[in-house]
Amino acid sequence: MKLSSSKTLALVLILNSSANAAPSPHPAAAYSTPRFLDYLPSSLRLLFESPDSFLSPQDYGYDFAGDSSSSSSSSSVGPFSSSNHHTVCPIDTPVSCTLPDDPTGDTCCYENNGLFLVTQFWDYNPATGPADLFTTHGLWSNKCGGGYEQFCNKNIAISNATEVLLSLGKEHLLQRMSYSWKDISGRDADLWEHEFNKHATCMDTINPDKCYDSDAPKWQYVGDFFETVVDFQASLPTYKFLQKSGIVPSTEKQYALSDILEALRKHGRGTYPRLGCTRSGALQEVWYYFHLKGSVVHGHYIPVNTTVAHSCPDQVWYYPKGSGNTTPGNGGGGSGDPNSGYLKLSGQPGCLISTGKWFTSGTCATFHKKPAAFGGITLTSSKGNCDVVNGVFSCARSNSLGQFTEDSDGNIVYGGISGWSAPNVPASNEQVSIVSGSDATISFQLQLVFK
Repeated sequence: MKLSSSKTLALVLILNSSANAAPSPHPAAAYSTPRFLDYLPSSLRLLFESPDSFLSPQDYGYDFAGDSSSSSSSSSVGPFSSSNHHTVCPIDTPVSCTLPDDPTGDTCCYENNGLFLVTQFWDYNPATGPADLFTTHGLWSNKCGGGYEQFCNKNIAISNATEVLLSLGKEHLLQRMSYSWKDISGRDADLWEHEFNKHATCMDTINPDKCYDSDAPKWQYVGDFFETVVDFQASLPTYKFLQKSGIVPSTEKQYALSDILEALRKHGRGTYPRLGCTRSGALQEVWYYFHLKGSVVHGHYIPVNTTVAHSCPDQVWYYPKGSGNTTPGNGGGGSGDPNSGYLKLSGQPGCLISTGKWFTSGTCATFHKKPAAFGGITLTSSKGNCDVVNGVFSCARSNSLGQFTEDSDGNIVYGGISGWSAPNVPASNEQVSIVSGSDATISFQLQLVFK
């Protein structure tokens, strides 16, 4: 579908200003022939209401009446992007996570952070996206041994995903993203930008300065990444995988975790994904794991089993979207403000002071926790934003606002790693820096202890 200049301008303005809220859920049968238009605000829908602009589920890679043509089990999946500007990788390119880091020096054809996750949401309250679709979360590249880097190469980051894709003439890709890549609060375009800047900037093989020819459009690597994500997600129709085994959303019955996993293995890629649940035991997220042979945009993804434990009980709720069932918020014990307290080190004396350093002879600093955009938490102190800078935990006004998470035990996690360490226990008035991971001599975990 080709847009006129006026439609293109309107698309830019509306996608960046509208909440893009998903419509109220309909019965599953209503999605036998869904349209992209049904998930747009009325102001944008009017631009495309003509016979030649009708789009079916097949336009997005989904087939709700039958099987997805790309969803059958296979030894690998991909490539997804049709870009002809990326470096062509040799046929004998090694598979990620099978050799030491950077075995060939060719970072355009080998990802050192080579454990890839295709992640999907099941947001049922508020209902987000079609009633029979696990919506896109993202494509992540984790370290082979655990953990991940984030917000790496700021030189290739973006500030407006919609404008970038329109400049590449990828209106249809934008439509597909608006259909399947949904933010629970309606900020779809912000979610796309966040996912690119957090994860894609850490992928060596899409570096435009090294891996693309001089004739490539300025933002070609961005378009290639988003195209890969959308096509990858369409090849993993989780709802249908479960439906084939008789597992459908319900407010009346629970399903065995083992049955859900087996359905996803049997009808998916032959491996077990990781399932994420709310604290009340409701299915919320699915992570599929892959190794990669070649580049992110042109490579072949090889399915592997999850390397991370599930956060679901043995019996799982799988609620219909819009069912009205609620999820308990992030709780906490004790009295006082559950989002404000001291950062304590497990099994160690003292605490962190406002700069983020470890101190054993003075007053603990107060740290404030807030939900981060698109998941996780942020931490601040009187000195400013807390982040991990060159591996070191630091709080300062000059810092970016780092993105952390908490595990099931309430430990502060950074880059998927819950452990922290320091070279020594502070002596007297000494202030000691702590680092993410367990590379230093003294290891511990961090927890926000309520005042």
